[in-house]
Amino acid sequence: MKSALFAVLIALLACQAGLAANIRASHLAPRAPTVDVYLNGVKTFANLPFRTVTDYLRVPDGDYNITVFAAGETSNPILVAKDVMLENGNFTITAAGFGPTKSVNPVVLRDDLQPLRDRPKLRLVNAAPDYNELTLCTPAGTDVLPEVGFKSASQYFGTLPLLQDFDVRFGRASLLRLRDLHLKAGRVYTIFVVGSKTDNTLNYVLTEDKL
Repeated sequence: MKSALFAVLIALLACQAGLAANIRASHLAPRAPTVDVYLNGVKTFANLPFRTVTDYLRVPDGDYNITVFAAGETSNPILVAKDVMLENGNFTITAAGFGPTKSVNPVVLRDDLQPLRDRPKLRLVNAAPDYNELTLCTPAGTDVLPEVGFKSASQYFGTLPLLQDFDVRFGRASLLRLRDLHLKAGRVYTIFVVGSKTDNTLNYVLTEDKL
């Protein structure tokens, strides 16, 4: 409870000072347990199961040490990232990899939340450790967001409002079929491809990216 109150206090002070970043956390490592995320020693996001993407939290600009533990633990971290600069923007902090015994890597993505008035804006994040690159395409096979590397995000794409169905492919092989996504003009979205085909956990998470 005290750590949660401290995190709220940090956010309030940041808002007053005006020098702040907006951050969210995502747990995308399929074999890792439910996790807590600490920023500079303060529990900031708690009890995140696999495939969770949190809402944004406002924090002061600055350098952060990010530590991820199994929920309720404070030893044997799953992930440690030091001196991560979070300044003047919107960020997604991601734990990507297999976990818990195989490598889990920190990934910090800068998020562009500025919408397009007449169409949805969309990007793809490849957090599937089995695949070194993935392509988002139409069901007919036309590339929309090609060759997105593991632990990477594509550029944002202003898609047509009527285009609501996509496939995720590795080379010529179709891995996931995304249908009826209900993307709306004037909104920003991220498709996180997560999990492992080996573990039968390959899936996706669609978020609307907004404060």
